[in-house]
Amino acid sequence: MEGMACGVPQIVPDWAALGEWATPAVKVPCPTTLVHPEINTVGAVADKDAFVTSLQSLYADADRRGQLSQQSLRFARQSRFHWDVIAQQMEKVLEQVIQSRARKSPPASRRRALALA
Repeated sequence: MEGMACGVPQIVPDWAALGEWATPAVKVPCPTTLVHPEINTVGAVADKDAFVTSLQSLYADADRRGQLSQQSLRFARQSRFHWDVIAQQMEKVLEQVIQSRARKSPPASRRRALALA
């Protein structure tokens, strides 16, 4: 996102979050998946040849770089990414969590009784 906000064309793995939200970026396929169940992680490895081809293509094509730069700037400057919008969304999430916890929490008299037991 920082690179996009600076107008720098991005090349990203087409995996997880980057594959989903970084829409103006060049996406490199990830044919290899790595799973580490002992530490509960899943990852992927970008295709090396596709990455090099994408990098060389952007390096050689100034018009494409310019196009991606403008798309990236427009994308990163969308109002949905402004801090005040994000803060409002976060506030709503926190309010929902508090309300959910309040509904699940026993009455104060029951909590005192549980604490004394």
